[in-house]
Amino acid sequence: MNFKKIGVASIAAVVCMSGVLLLVSPGSASASTRGDREALADAKEYLSSQAFSLSGLITQVKYDGFTTAQATYGAEHSGANWNTEAYKDAKEYLSSQAFSLSGLITQLEFDHFTASQAIYGAHKAYS
Repeated sequence: MNFKKIGVASIAAVVCMSGVLLLVSPGSASASTRGDREALADAKEYLSSQAFSLSGLITQVKYDGFTTAQATYGAEHSGANWNTEAYKDAKEYLSSQAFSLSGLITQLEFDHFTASQAIYGAHKAYS
């Protein structure tokens, strides 16, 4: 196959699948509907006041009446760092309750953080 070099700085990737050239640029995953944009705003609002795991945030946004697809879009595009969210959640727990390190990890996993996110958050909060 022959590929022509394209001099466009905004292209993030060029992928050839079945002879089809696909150009993927940053920002190409923009909100396509009003519902997506509103769910994104809702997710960001929640994150500004409390810590959430990805699935916890999706659940909360769905509770506000958004579809699963809209809530997922909002949570996934919120810009959240899930390790940081786990750390914030761990700090919140430690500010009001006593936890062993392993108990705090278990609590964060109960809050739907992944094992690695829970370990990160608990260890950072404990230090």
